Amino acid sequence: MIGSSGALGQQICTALLTQREVTLIRGVRSQGEPGSRRVDVREEMSIRASAAAADLVVVAVPQDQPRVQRVCAALGIPCIDVSHEGALLRATQRELGGSPVPLVMMCGVYPGLSGILAADLVSTFDEVSEIHLGLLQSTNALVGPVGVRDMLSKISQPVPTRKGLTPGFRLRRRMRFGERPVPVRLMRCDEREVLLQRFRAGEVRYYTGWSDLRFTSMIAALRRSGLLRLITRSGVRITPRHDPSVPETIWLSVEASGRRGGEPVTRSVGIQAFSDYGSTALLVAAVAKKLRSAPGPQGVLVPLDFFTAEDLQRVIDEAGQTQHGPRLAWCGRGDLNPHV
Repeated sequence: MIGSSGALGQQICTALLTQREVTLIRGVRSQGEPGSRRVDVREEMSIRASAAAADLVVVAVPQDQPRVQRVCAALGIPCIDVSHEGALLRATQRELGGSPVPLVMMCGVYPGLSGILAADLVSTFDEVSEIHLGLLQSTNALVGPVGVRDMLSKISQPVPTRKGLTPGFRLRRRMRFGERPVPVRLMRCDEREVLLQRFRAGEVRYYTGWSDLRFTSMIAALRRSGLLRLITRSGVRITPRHDPSVPETIWLSVEASGRRGGEPVTRSVGIQAFSDYGSTALLVAAVAKKLRSAPGPQGVLVPLDFFTAEDLQRVIDEAGQTQHGPRLAWCGRGDLNPHV
């Protein structure tokens, strides 16, 4: 587990250790507690020395090039990376597309779980016109400074659409999260290119916002003023205040329209999760279990390539409860025009 000391890495470690017959080696930047090994993702020799004894490698640190994947492919070790960066995915595909072992990229909630839901939603479509994906975040989220910087950076960037680039976090769409319709704003997500190519959709758009609408408005104002981009480029480490006694629930909603049997159809699906990092950890652990339990696919993959809605249902069934409710639960799944 490379990046085991970070906020996300710690939760992934906890999820992995709930599985039987798992021995976890914690990859850290400097030698520390027993059971850990020093690894520097900027040096392939360091990665090789740490990963050589592993059966699977999980990556939860940023990379400017796919060094970990390069080493894993050479050693014949499956790899799971939570990075959401399209540049890293493309570089891995160019260099390691013929890998004899699975190299799973974008294994998180948004992207990752979002793609799995979209694939399930359009699986019965003959033609896909539009896919809209929305993430409603919690202002009480337990996230680290790297996660905060990455999200704010994506929000501040221009967003590619079929009509060209549009400013990030400007266009709004009202989407349903559970029983609540909420306005969310357009953002950049590099999973978009994957869905466009996979489903030949007319358009794919990603949106986000927060459960506190005032916070969403504040972020939009910072983006308009240019301050958001300055903050993300400044290197300032922002760690939000988290109250463990208060829920940090997130909602993921996907809506798709197209044609089926010659008729127009619109479908939607939603997931409620107890936390962003927590649900990412559950997905990583489930993907790791699937890769370990049976001969898996080869090459460079994203979760929707092999992780199905049935696999997700097993995760939901096994996830259990927190003091605030279920760790994962469906919240809406089916046709919006049920007569079709």
